Amino acid sequence: MDIGSTMQRIPAFVSNPALLWTLALAACLLSALLIGIEPVGGDPDRMYRPIKAELARALDEGGMPYWSDRVGLGFPLLAESHAAAYYPPNQVLYRLLSVPLAYRLSMFLHYLLMAGATYAYGRRLDLSPYGAALAALSFSFCGFQSIHSSHEWSYHALAYLPICLLAAERIMAEGRLVWVAGLAVAYGLQLTVGHFQVQSWTAGLVVATGAWRALEAPRRACRALGLLAGLAWGAAIAAVQLGPSWELARFVGFDDRPFLSLAFFGFPPAHWAELVAPGWLRGIPGGPEAGYWYALGTTGYEACLYIGTIPLIFAFVGLVSQRDSATRFWTGVSLATFLLAILPSVWLQGFEWVTSVPGMGLFRAPGRFLAVTSLGLALIAGRGLDRGGSRAPAWFGLVLAIAFAAGGPGGSSPGRGGRTTSASWGGIGS
Repeated sequence: MDIGSTMQRIPAFVSNPALLWTLALAACLLSALLIGIEPVGGDPDRMYRPIKAELARALDEGGMPYWSDRVGLGFPLLAESHAAAYYPPNQVLYRLLSVPLAYRLSMFLHYLLMAGATYAYGRRLDLSPYGAALAALSFSFCGFQSIHSSHEWSYHALAYLPICLLAAERIMAEGRLVWVAGLAVAYGLQLTVGHFQVQSWTAGLVVATGAWRALEAPRRACRALGLLAGLAWGAAIAAVQLGPSWELARFVGFDDRPFLSLAFFGFPPAHWAELVAPGWLRGIPGGPEAGYWYALGTTGYEACLYIGTIPLIFAFVGLVSQRDSATRFWTGVSLATFLLAILPSVWLQGFEWVTSVPGMGLFRAPGRFLAVTSLGLALIAGRGLDRGGSRAPAWFGLVLAIAFAAGGPGGSSPGRGGRTTSASWGGIGS
């Protein structure tokens, strides 16, 4: 028997132990969802599961939830994008399973999809299998994912971000229509998830990928039109959801939010040391909604930046080693999104200018840009793992990580009283 030819016939995902171990480890970390342990309280119990119960009831009756008289005094539930009534997995899960089981299984599967998609995107950026595995696990279980595990839109939509970026890379490299269609399907699915904040980042990053690759190879610049076509095609696929949701958003005034509402829920720049010590600011008296947080224009439910201590060390190794094109790109993206997250805290007028850019004033909570920052740092960490082949780079990365944490501004230490000192932020947060 020719062992070499036999191995060639084995699917790549089976013959790749790094991917298998990545998915297996992610599944182990998520396995509690399969036995009934899940996020409770807050948005899951106040909003997501009740909405999904109404979706399941409508599907069971053979229709769609165009209107629900069980939400408030009556509500156009189909237009409420959190229902994600047109999202294909929801059509299957909430028809066949009970609402609690469907909710947990959907969460489990989307986190696995996120890990697998991040791994595939990392491999496309020439990370080694183990570098891509580190990036996948670091991003899928980072601090942002942890605090937003109660937000269904977050882990649903972010699972498609690496898929869209992978398709964008293939379009710019090959220019094949099949990848344009792949981008359209992935982006269309992401849009039907609802909420649309992550989807706006996805479109921006796809366009940025096209610009980056076009600058590297100007003769391929025309392929960027394929990216625009894929995004437009995806929006057309999801138009059945986008139309009603936009009409509802305009009716309730979400298309014209007050500026201070847009600027609330940023990331306090003094908290950058959380990258090294994630629990440092999590025991503040009063909890995640203490006066301390409101004084900084946010809450503990929205402000978190952490990718893991070991990934952080390797991220510094990746930053200081000889950088390739992908590392430079994601360094720039990570820095830009971090600055957007902290901008309301350091330069409110500057953030007001940012929100005047068309499309940038539709979504609040600038601290959520840290999701993209975390993805960038995770990918850079994967590159650092590939280049940290000896102890010296790893120790150097550790020293830089500690120095980075120690450089946090002195004002980052929370006062024990946690009193609100900003009338503007206090009024918006209440």
